[in-house]
Amino acid sequence: MTIAKLRGVRERKRTASGCEGRKSLAEIYPAVVREAKRLARANPKTGEQRSLRKIAAQLAKIGGALTDTGAPGAE
Repeated sequence: MTIAKLRGVRERKRTASGCEGRKSLAEIYPAVVREAKRLARANPKTGEQRSLRKIAAQLAKIGGALTDTGAPGAE
């Protein structure tokens, strides 16, 4: 009886707030993810894409994404 009640509460809380698991980077840093996706898109004129290193350098330049050590992400 008690176990069923606890299970029901846990399931209701999970559906209401999505409380389980780690948050994705898109949930934590939505602006940075949006900018990274924009930078990753192909150029409409030339069809070329930036490398991951160039994207990381651009994000570091605008102050978006640095690793824990302060270096750009792809370095």
